[in-house]
Amino acid sequence: MTPEPLSPYNKPMTRDGKPIAVKLREITLRQIGHMEVEFSLPEKVYYFKRLALAGVAEAIVWGSDEDAAELVRRTADAGIPLGVGYYGKTFFPEEATRTIEKAAKAGAAFVCFNGRGSAMALEESGWTQSRMIDTSIDIVKQSKDAGVPISIGLYGFTQTTPDFIQEFAGKVSEAGADRIYCPDSLGVASPEAMREIVGHIRSVSDVPIEAHCHNDTGMGLANTAACVEAGADYVECVVNGMDPERCGIASLDEVAVSLEKLYGVDTGIVLTELTDLARTHTEMTGLAIAANKPIVGPRAFNYRVATGSGDAEARKDNFYGSARVVPFNPADVGNARRFMLGKYSGPNEVTRALTDAGLPVPDPSALTVLVGLVRALGERNRSTVNTEELTHLLNVVS
Repeated sequence: MTPEPLSPYNKPMTRDGKPIAVKLREITLRQIGHMEVEFSLPEKVYYFKRLALAGVAEAIVWGSDEDAAELVRRTADAGIPLGVGYYGKTFFPEEATRTIEKAAKAGAAFVCFNGRGSAMALEESGWTQSRMIDTSIDIVKQSKDAGVPISIGLYGFTQTTPDFIQEFAGKVSEAGADRIYCPDSLGVASPEAMREIVGHIRSVSDVPIEAHCHNDTGMGLANTAACVEAGADYVECVVNGMDPERCGIASLDEVAVSLEKLYGVDTGIVLTELTDLARTHTEMTGLAIAANKPIVGPRAFNYRVATGSGDAEARKDNFYGSARVVPFNPADVGNARRFMLGKYSGPNEVTRALTDAGLPVPDPSALTVLVGLVRALGERNRSTVNTEELTHLLNVVS
């Protein structure tokens, strides 16, 4: 059986009547300094291998990382098709110069520098708009002289004025910037605002635009889609949304599936690898996801109702036991439907769980007792009953 088609109200995103393709950059190793874990160099290479296997185009690390050059070298030597870039801050100009020099020497795929854009951020940093623009132009020129592609933007793009956005974007583009980096640094913009901001950049520059949308108000995914619709060509995201800075940024799996399945945008992502990639991230970082996290959560496609010979209770709707009642085939993203046994399960559900586990179904009287034990266990533990527990209860009634 196949699920119902996705909504006929969905409309594909296009530009000039043509399909859209974007590339995804993952930032876990840029943000690992905020985590309570450190990756060894071999672990970093392995993580990059998993990203590439899933079709991620780019990853990024701090240019100041001691092992950054060796990581670039080992990634290349391993034949991992992943563009590895260096990250730095515009308002540390001497460090920015060193980052560019290191990137050129190591053969990094690009550099990305982030400045300050909002009035608050400039004030806190002791910078003016004109100084920030002049320094950004200088960094762009240094990068071009070194032969390193550069992306450059401003923290707080979404909290500054259209005039400053356009002046900045126009001048760094004229200086030779390869991409404009557009972050919603505090996750405070709406999708409509992001469309407008990307539009301001596009009005003065035709270089590719990169979106980086934080999730502080839960709008990271919607804002990312809005940026792509408005003209963004690259999306920064993180596996499981688990950038540990505050509430993280848009989750890679959700970005890829939403853009691909709802909007027809080519992300280059191998969707069937997403669930395994999510598990890899959890195992390596220790950052657990919610059980019902969309796309990759263990309960993302759960169901509780089964059909069978037993009478259905009034509160149960057997419709929801159908394998067709899913947003899309879980196998598309490497996940699976999972039957949830517990407090509200009846004979049909217990029989289904036993059969799925390859366990014998007891006679009707023993089944009735087993159903009561399953319900009691689920209610007492306030959780679902797993196969090991079901096996134990079956042995009790046998």
